[in-house]
Amino acid sequence: MRLVWILIWTCLMSGCGGGGGGNSANNTAIPYTPEVASGLQYLDRSYALLPSELIANHVYLADDEEFDLAEVEAVLAQVQQQALAPLGNKTASKNAPILIRSGVTATGDEAIYHQNGYIVVELSQAQADEAMIGSQFVKSLVLQKRHQLGFSSERLFEQLFSLALYHHTAMQLQLRIANTLPELDDSTHYQALSALNESSSVEQKRWLEGDDDLIENTGVALFSEALKHYMLDHPGSDLWSSLSVPSEDVAEYLVAEFLPREVKTQFSIRTEADGGGDYQQQAYDYTGAYYLEGFHFDKTVALTFDDGPSPGYTEQVLDILSRHQIKATFFVLGNQISMYPEMLVDIHQAGHVVANHTWDHPDSTGFTHSSDLWAEQISPTNAIIQDILGFEPLLFRPPYGSIKGEQIQYLANRGMRTINWSIDPRDWDTQNNDSEDVSNAVIQHIHAGGIILLHDATDVTVDSLEAIITDYKAQGYEFVTLGKLLGLGVAR
Repeated sequence: MRLVWILIWTCLMSGCGGGGGGNSANNTAIPYTPEVASGLQYLDRSYALLPSELIANHVYLADDEEFDLAEVEAVLAQVQQQALAPLGNKTASKNAPILIRSGVTATGDEAIYHQNGYIVVELSQAQADEAMIGSQFVKSLVLQKRHQLGFSSERLFEQLFSLALYHHTAMQLQLRIANTLPELDDSTHYQALSALNESSSVEQKRWLEGDDDLIENTGVALFSEALKHYMLDHPGSDLWSSLSVPSEDVAEYLVAEFLPREVKTQFSIRTEADGGGDYQQQAYDYTGAYYLEGFHFDKTVALTFDDGPSPGYTEQVLDILSRHQIKATFFVLGNQISMYPEMLVDIHQAGHVVANHTWDHPDSTGFTHSSDLWAEQISPTNAIIQDILGFEPLLFRPPYGSIKGEQIQYLANRGMRTINWSIDPRDWDTQNNDSEDVSNAVIQHIHAGGIILLHDATDVTVDSLEAIITDYKAQGYEFVTLGKLLGLGVAR
């Protein structure tokens, strides 16, 4: 299915131009809107698209059943009122496709549930339990988002963490919850941690269903507490960014006693004499929405690559990272993706984080209104990434690092974080810098929590990577994604 899309889209866009060059803000991005299927097949049943102005989701009705459209619209109105309106712009996952059937659910007592990437609504049951529509829909959204990101629901930790995310989300939106979580006293906490170390199917069943020893939902309560610890330990992390965090990252916080790590109070671009000037000030003014570096003093750093994907270069970068077993973050351009969508898939499948770098690399400050930057550059790039990979990215880097404060806040209000850098070796300036200059600059300014700016678009960058990686590893540094470094997820 992706291959067909790739061939069609490449043909349509073959004249769109390339590179990460500095196009002016007067260039209007090519609007990208994925086509909406008029029908689909799921589990040997046909579904037809129901145009609805009530919600943004694509809604499909089972073809082999008859519906009272007024009843359908009434349930969708409750979905909008109880779930989607409170969610607002906090997460893009609310756009999940909805399948409506009139029959009785075969998956349990809930009228709305997630199934293989779809949100299924059993109409008659939803009408009978109208008060729970919002809660069940939000739970389905959380599970659907985790599914789209490839987190395996077969894993025990993932199941517990997903349910903990649902409970946090429902509580924050003040939705009705069917099962409250138990308080964890010291004894229960110890029992829970001990049971988590057991891998037998019997223990897993106890965790999922609950029993007299562990108390119903104790496993979920433990992950709920771990999530609170995780967010406290990562300034800027919140519930919405945590919806796409790997469960194993949160599992590290399954401890009886928790003490947040010491955090930095100063941030700067180490390769700039003035520490980054305005960029540095924005890091203080918009803490948690805008980043120059990681907050902690651990020996972890993040490699980031801008302006791709670029044929001939991105492949070499991926190969080097693979040999060294390093995960990085790629800030991609929409127009490059439109020409080389298969390369975006390669980046994602290799386990790297995909992030937004606008459509065609304009200076963000050239846009008078933040809404224009969003509509012309960021949203189209999000949309094409969504269509190829199944999710919209959480992270954004403005071309040249240039962005207004109100634009940072505008993006934060839509669930995105702005990421610049603390080390810029100017690998893009190939006339004045060779690979040795680049590697020396990165090595000279080594520091805990560093965010290293590179470009997967030059030979200089490719030739400098081995020296950078070797030196950093020799000094005991670990390369991680921006999500891991900052405690943020990958999808908005």
